Amino acid sequence: MAARKPRREDTHMCAAADGEPVLPRTFTGKFHRIRIAAEFPRITLRNLRHTSVSVMLHAGIPASTVAAWHGHDVRMTTAVYSRVYDEGLTAAASAMFGTDKAV
Repeated sequence: MAARKPRREDTHMCAAADGEPVLPRTFTGKFHRIRIAAEFPRITLRNLRHTSVSVMLHAGIPASTVAAWHGHDVRMTTAVYSRVYDEGLTAAASAMFGTDKAV
């Protein structure tokens, strides 16, 4: 029986019961089997992660919170994911000019 390796709290990884790291392909394979059984279209876990970040930012969740949730540095999150949505432009126009139309 192998000795259990202690899990380090400063890393972003999953560990098996014996402390060995679980490789990402393990989750990918399980995810695709579930996706196929559910008859969902092909999508990767990476795409779902990107969608999660975009949805949270679009919902107005602070970038610092989104970054922490996904294990990112806030600068990376804002550089890669920050986009201006039409609703944001409309809100900005309303605040600046008292109108509900984007300029």
